[in-house]
Amino acid sequence: MGDVIVSRRDRRRRAVSQRILVSTDLDRLRRCGHRVNGIILSCGSVWACPVCSARIRHARLRDIMSTVEVAGQTVMLTCSLPADETDLLAPLLDMLLRSWSKVINGQPWKRAERRWHIGGFLRVVEATRSVRAWHVRIRVLMTLSVRLDESERRAFSAWMDSRWRKATGTFGRFALRFNPVRTAIASFVLQEDGATGGRVTPFRLLDDDGLGLPASERERLWVEYCTATTRRRCFTWSHGADA
Repeated sequence: MGDVIVSRRDRRRRAVSQRILVSTDLDRLRRCGHRVNGIILSCGSVWACPVCSARIRHARLRDIMSTVEVAGQTVMLTCSLPADETDLLAPLLDMLLRSWSKVINGQPWKRAERRWHIGGFLRVVEATRSVRAWHVRIRVLMTLSVRLDESERRAFSAWMDSRWRKATGTFGRFALRFNPVRTAIASFVLQEDGATGGRVTPFRLLDDDGLGLPASERERLWVEYCTATTRRRCFTWSHGADA
């Protein structure tokens, strides 16, 4: 990960984050980049440290690209939940992860693995923020050992849609894309800063113009985000590797 050049923007954002978190007990985030006894500390948070996140995400991108190159076919899934401005982030993430766990456990999933030759997947949990609400989703890059024909693609898509909606009590939203291009995979792993539909990545809360919100509100949301994501896995491979 050492060959990733960390931008000045990310270093500035880390400094802003540490200033905001100074009165919290999130010691690892507050001390990242500081030198102690000749050693530069690293928090290793892909969620809440702009510097560590950039390094980890680029390393994961290299991992997944090497896996995609030998796969028969790749599928990108997006599984999300509806948002309400009264929802706190931590319960939303809990609900999202419980729902995904329901999808990939049990005999129906084992039969799906055999029928569609599912080799494995990388699951990424994402949280974004609009002016009024948190938005959470799981994005999955799945590898298949064979190429599905058109009828099997439709069958797989319909099955996954039904499975996600059942896991979320019909409230979940689902999208699927076969054979995503390399730029789409890079965007999926790196989670770029660009806003979509008025939503931004949480790191934008560390910028003066983040969502046009006053500093006090942005700081409150940042503390909520850091607290809600502490000790959670962002990246998870189906065979157990995570970050």
